[in-house]
Amino acid sequence: MAAIQQQLINQLTDDQDIAALNFEAALQSDPAKAQQYKADRDSKKFTETLEIKRGNFQKAAIDMARYMDMDHHARYYDTRNTDLGAAQNNIIQIANANSSSLTFDMDNTKRQFLVNEYYAQNKLESLFFLQVAFLAMVTSLVVIMMSKMGFLPWLFGKYIVFIIAAAAAILALYRFNYTKYTRDVRYWNKRKFSDSPGALKAADLCATATAAADSGAGPTTTAQYTTPSMPPASDPPR
Repeated sequence: MAAIQQQLINQLTDDQDIAALNFEAALQSDPAKAQQYKADRDSKKFTETLEIKRGNFQKAAIDMARYMDMDHHARYYDTRNTDLGAAQNNIIQIANANSSSLTFDMDNTKRQFLVNEYYAQNKLESLFFLQVAFLAMVTSLVVIMMSKMGFLPWLFGKYIVFIIAAAAAILALYRFNYTKYTRDVRYWNKRKFSDSPGALKAADLCATATAAADSGAGPTTTAQYTTPSMPPASDPPR
C-alpha cells in the first residue's frame, strides 16, 4: 500500500514538473504572453506586499492608540490618587487640629478647675483662721471682763488669755507653714515632697545589680514601687 502511494506521489510530481516545463516552453515561444505573465506576477506581489504593509501599519496604529489610552488612564489615575492623597492629608490635618484643640480645651478647663478649687479652698482656709481669731478674741475679752469684774483671779485670767493667744498663733503658723512649704502647688488636698523616693530606689537597685554582675552571681532583682514625680506648675493665686 505504501509503495502504491509513493508511486502515485512520484507520478503527480512528474506530471507537475511536466506541466511546468510545458508552460515555460509556451512562454518562451510567446514573448508577449511571457511579458504579461511577468507583469501579472509583479502586480500580484506588489498588491500582496502593499496589503501586508498596510495591515502592519494599521496594527501598529491601533497598538499605539491603545498604548496612548493606557498612558492617559495611568496619568489620570495618578492625578486622581494625588488629589485623594492631598484630600486625605487635609482631613488628617483638620482631625489633628481638632484633636489638639480639644485636648487643649480639656487641659485648660481642668487646670482652671484646679485653680478655682485651690483659690476657693484657700479662701475657706483664710475664713477658718479668721473665725478662729474672732473666737479667740471674743473668748479673751470675756476672760478679761470676768477678771475685771472679780469672777476670776487676774493672774489666772492672764494665763488663760495667753494660752488662747498662743493656740491661735500656733494654729496660724502651722497653717501658713503647711500651705507655703508642704502643700502641693497644684492640688489642695495633696502634699509635695522635697526628694524623689522612686529615683533613690532605682539608683539603689542599679547599684545592687552592678555589684552582682561584677561578683559573677546572676543579676538580682527586687520588686519595688516607685513614686512618680509631681509635674511642674506655677503657683496658684493666693
